[in-house]
This record gives sequence, structure tokens and C-alpha cells, in this order.
Amino acid sequence: MHKPMNDSKTEILKKAYWKYFKEKKLENWKDKILQSENMTLLFIKIVEVLVLEIFYSTEGIDEAKLEKVIEKLVCIEKNDLKKLINIIERKISRNKKSKKIEYALGSSNLEDNADKISDFFLEQYTNFQQTVFMTDNVRDYFLTCPYCNATYLFDLKQRSKRGGESGNSDYFADQLDHYYPKSKYPYLAMSIFNLIPSCPTCNHIKGNKENHLHPHFEEMGDNAKFTLSMSCLGELTGIEFENMKEYKELESDLGTYVSLNFDLEEGFKKRVELKIKKDIDSELKERIENSKKIFQLENKYSGVKDEIRDLYFKHKLLSQSQREETLSQFGDSLGITPEEMEEVYFGARKTEEHKRPLSKFINDIRDFLDGDDQDGFE
Repeated sequence: MHKPMNDSKTEILKKAYWKYFKEKKLENWKDKILQSENMTLLFIKIVEVLVLEIFYSTEGIDEAKLEKVIEKLVCIEKNDLKKLINIIERKISRNKKSKKIEYALGSSNLEDNADKISDFFLEQYTNFQQTVFMTDNVRDYFLTCPYCNATYLFDLKQRSKRGGESGNSDYFADQLDHYYPKSKYPYLAMSIFNLIPSCPTCNHIKGNKENHLHPHFEEMGDNAKFTLSMSCLGELTGIEFENMKEYKELESDLGTYVSLNFDLEEGFKKRVELKIKKDIDSELKERIENSKKIFQLENKYSGVKDEIRDLYFKHKLLSQSQREETLSQFGDSLGITPEEMEEVYFGARKTEEHKRPLSKFINDIRDFLDGDDQDGFE
């Protein structure tokens, strides 16, 4: 549901995040680590995992090298995220009964103080939530929820305590999801590419699930397409049919006015289907399936019945030739491009789907109503 970051955008975001981190939190992290033998031992292991230069010796800790380790951890990218998890998780055991994380990294001290190590990262994240995460660089990229694209995102800032100084909570906020849950991987609680701005609904229903599409690095794109179910088309047109071909034939025979004979309050609940391309990489297909299931995308979009109705009518009433004629008459005086005209008519542009809610859905349904081939999807 979201465009992946290119390399230049990734670097810009890393620099902005690290600059903020150095100003706001770096000294706090250093102090906490230097004061704890257990934290020192854990960071030594992280250094080894990340193949960075060891900073601990009999003479003590090199703070400059420690800073490099912290930078690597908080700015760690996609491939290194998974690598770090794979290596560290092999050295971590879980107490299923208490659900406590027990670090078995070659030191009894680590195992004995596992809760303190986890608490360090979770405490830092809790403090971090009290500041504004949505820097300009993040805001430019995450304008809508990347999991569902159904709502705009606003400031990601922790709500003030009930009452606050003025007696009221004077702003509202969206949330940060941890792609790899912080309850399972506390050492990634502050890693920027593990933090996903999201709407409260998606953050809530996602919970501790993982192995879905990672918004920073991958997208559904044309690998999955929203379509209207046959029952929804019947609901809109008031005619019965079994497939798209039959629908097109009946619509042609009966004329366009039959489209006005519908009742959206009756009949079918599942109006929308999300079909996935058959011949794509199996791992990508699994992550798309998981995103579809976890975020309940078919159910969510089946509920936007007024938008479905309006989109259907716009498709019927505003032909390509009519739009082109309007553009030729007013385009120059308004200074509007064909792409901008499409956005004015339908509320979405194909090149920047992440900037407006419902954009992918709108574009996919338009393609569907245009009769795009659905044979390659299931």
C-alpha cells in the first residue's frame, strides 16, 4: 500500500534521525550503557553481530566507538535488521510461561539480568514517544497509513496525561508500529527502519504479528489489485450475472441507466476483493497475503460503500474524451496537467498513491471497471 524508499531517501532519513538522536538521546544512552556491565556485554555482542570494531578492552570502553555502535543500531537497514535478529535470536531463549526474554549470549550475568536489558530499550522508547517523531523528512514520506492507505497520518506524539497542564489534551496523534515487535525484539525498539508510522486501527490489529509487507522497503504495487466482487456489481446495477464478461454484455444490452437501480444498504457485505498475482515470488506472495489478512483490507474497503458508488458513477459519467475536452478548454488557464485533472476527477494520482487516502483502491477499481485482464490474479 506504500511506495518503498529509494536509496537517496533512505540516506536522508537516516541522517535526519541520527542528528535528532545525537541531540536528544545519545548522552542518555551512553550513560546508561557505561553504568551497566550487563549493557556493556550486550553491546559487545551486538558489535560482533554487526561486524564492527570491538570497543571494549582491559583499558575500558572507547566512547567514540560506542557511539558508532549506537548509530549502527538505531539506523540499521532492512537486510541488517534481519541479519541481526537471526544471529541474536539463536542466542536468545524464551520462557513461554512468563513470556520473558532471556538473553543467553554467553554470560550468566546477561541471563540473570535479562529484564534489565529489555527494560533499558523499552524505557528509551517510552521516553522517545514523548517527543515528535514526525520530522519533515518522515512526514513527506508517510502522509497516509502505509498499511491500509485509508486515512491520513498526523503528528506522532504521545498524548498528554489525562488533564495535562491545561486540563485538556490539546492535540491528537497517530502511532508508531514496530515492524518487528518490541516485546520480542526490544533491542530494535529505537531502530528507525523498524518504526512504522501507522493509524491506530492498523497498529492495534497488527499486534505482535510479523512477516507482512515492510512499508519502508517494499510495496504491493501491481502484484495485488483491488476489484469489485460480482455481488457488488450486481448491487450497484440491479442486474444478476456470474462473471465480468456476462456483466459487460448485460450492461451493453440494458443501457447505462440501469446503473441507477441499486440499494447499497441491502444485500452484500463483501463488496471488495483483493486479488494477488499468481506468478510472483513465493515469499513476496506470502507477505502480501499476510498484509491482506492482518490488516483486514477486504473488510475495510468493503465498508467504503459511498466511495464505491461515487467511483462507479464517475467512471460512467466522465469518459476519457470528456475529461480531455475539459482539459483542452481550461487546462492552460488553470495551469493544470492531465495527471492533476485525473486527481481532481477521481481523487487519486497513480504516481503518488501514498499521498492521498484510498488512492491505490481508486486506481485499481478504475482499472477493473475499464476491463483490465484479471486472469493472472487469484
